[in-house]
Amino acid sequence: MGIVPQFGFFFSRFLAQYAWMACPKTDLTMRGWLECEPAAVFVDVEYSVDSLVSHIHPESLATFIRKVIPLDTVKMAPVQVHAVVLSAFASIIAPFGGFFASGFKRAFKIKDFGDSIPGHGGLTDRMDCQ
Repeated sequence: MGIVPQFGFFFSRFLAQYAWMACPKTDLTMRGWLECEPAAVFVDVEYSVDSLVSHIHPESLATFIRKVIPLDTVKMAPVQVHAVVLSAFASIIAPFGGFFASGFKRAFKIKDFGDSIPGHGGLTDRMDCQ
């Protein structure tokens, strides 16, 4: 698992503990304290490790995961699963933005998108490498 999905897993847990991230706002004011009952997606749920890995094939991978996680149950919020899926998707798709920018420059015979950084192109050229 790459670093971006791991970051998504732990950072979503960190953000879910704050009411300002988990409670819906009905207006755009910042007055007063926000208090609400968080939605179910932000509340910890206890999952059985066996039920989580029972659908994984090949069986050797499921056995490996059972050895790595020596617990019978794990406790996490459903938003953490959503964060891992979205961050994994973004990690896979993100490089194609750079490929598109390079192809766009090549098609129009443009070396750099700008000259704000001498010898390195513009700010966009630096960002499409990220």
